[in-house]
Amino acid sequence: MKRRSKRRARWAVLHENALDDFVLAHHPSLWKEVEAARAEYEEKGGIGHEEMKKRLDRRRE
Repeated sequence: MKRRSKRRARWAVLHENALDDFVLAHHPSLWKEVEAARAEYEEKGGIGHEEMKKRLDRRRE
């Protein structure tokens, strides 16, 4: 697609699996969540294996 002789869009053939990856890679609210989680991890650090097991066990109850 062109506007005033300049390319504005590009068509590409995507297989079904690639389409899911493309949508997730370009989803703005998903990226905001990823960036917020990364910032929190860098500020506070992660959690240990035992703490993660406890959290998962609580969810299963």
